[in-house]
Amino acid sequence: MLIRDARELGLTLSIEDGGLVVEGPVTADAFARQLVANKGDVLAELDRERDAAVDRAETLGAAWRGACSELGELCGWPSLPFAPGRSVSPGPSPWRVFIRQASVPELQLLLAAARQRLDEFRLPTAVDQPDRSQMPAVE
Repeated sequence: MLIRDARELGLTLSIEDGGLVVEGPVTADAFARQLVANKGDVLAELDRERDAAVDRAETLGAAWRGACSELGELCGWPSLPFAPGRSVSPGPSPWRVFIRQASVPELQLLLAAARQRLDEFRLPTAVDQPDRSQMPAVE
């Protein structure tokens, strides 16, 4: 509750060297002093927020890695350029190594390139064909 109120007042809270750092407008000085008076509770809440953010980031990274792996396999593990001067070598092993070591922004670029590759080789489906049942017969 204190942290949410602090942020609404424009205060920035962080932990440096195990201590609480409060930055913001002078008009919020009284509230900042209240935060310092409750430093233990505020630090505990900031730790919980950080842990939750790490969990979300790890979950997000795992999702991107899974998507890239699936699309890599669907594409046949090709040599795939995904950014200027950057590409993944062909084959499942190079793809897996890259996917394991890549950052989420790199995985996003790779996924976009893999989707584009799939679209280039996609066969037309019934959805892509015009509805001929409504067309006049040609004699």
